[in-house]
Amino acid sequence: MATKKSYQLTFLILIIVLLALFLVNISLGSISIPSETIFNSFFTETYEYTNQEYIIQNYRLPKAITAILVGSGLGISGLLMQTMFRNPLAGPFVLGITSVQV
Repeated sequence: MATKKSYQLTFLILIIVLLALFLVNISLGSISIPSETIFNSFFTETYEYTNQEYIIQNYRLPKAITAILVGSGLGISGLLMQTMFRNPLAGPFVLGITSVQV
């Protein structure tokens, strides 16, 4: 049986991995942005953006936040569907979304 400490450790590791992947998502793209520029755009206040800061603030940051919200929303909705139908695997027949081949 798993203890409370093992759950806490697992949850802490998942949060660290999520933050690391969040920063990787922001830094990678058609224009590679170094991590120093990412941290400076988050923690320093400037009135004039460089091109990289503009890309981070207006394109990549909203995309990364949306990806986290959508992923967590899908996970929560899947859990709720399985709980509501008391089925460990809420399949397409239960949800009514099957396609019939003609």
